[in-house]
Amino acid sequence: MSDAAIPPADLLSAYRAAAAEREAQGVPPLPLTARQVEALTALLAEPPAGEEAFLLHLLSERIPPGVDEAAYVKASWLSAVAKADAASPLVSPVEAVRLLATMLGGYNVGALIELLSSPEPAIAEAAAEGLSKTLLVYDAYNDVLELAERFHAKATVIRGDDLLAQNFPMIHAVGRASTRAPRLLELTWGSTG
Repeated sequence: MSDAAIPPADLLSAYRAAAAEREAQGVPPLPLTARQVEALTALLAEPPAGEEAFLLHLLSERIPPGVDEAAYVKASWLSAVAKADAASPLVSPVEAVRLLATMLGGYNVGALIELLSSPEPAIAEAAAEGLSKTLLVYDAYNDVLELAERFHAKATVIRGDDLLAQNFPMIHAVGRASTRAPRLLELTWGSTG
């Protein structure tokens, strides 16, 4: 597909045709591009009758997590829905936060951190829960530490070879590819029990 905008009305038929072609070759469909996600978000705002489940499938399963352009479009839209700057009859603000949390890290992290301050308790709680499962925080590491201090949370950082000593070999292995030592940030807050 080209980099040109895709009319929302054309997205579903074009996607289904491309997916069928790939299925005939014995390979899964490609993930959505940024332009396809833009068209998808327009359809999610006003879903065509009978396509609701397929639209939600595309949103939750066919956009790569992380830091590519499609993930950026998805995270931006979900953040807007969570803040009531955009709306969909299929995705509530709390569900938008939950979907943000499934993106593993990257463009969703800033939005989740911002949503911790939501005046809506359910949104703030969903953001906290989502961040607790986020693996790749990248440059938001210091933002998370500042929030921990502001809200009197306990922040524990395990770095470098200490990850091996505390039985986190996978974080250590993946993090070694970075120029900075791998680290695990654990936050605890509130009372137990």
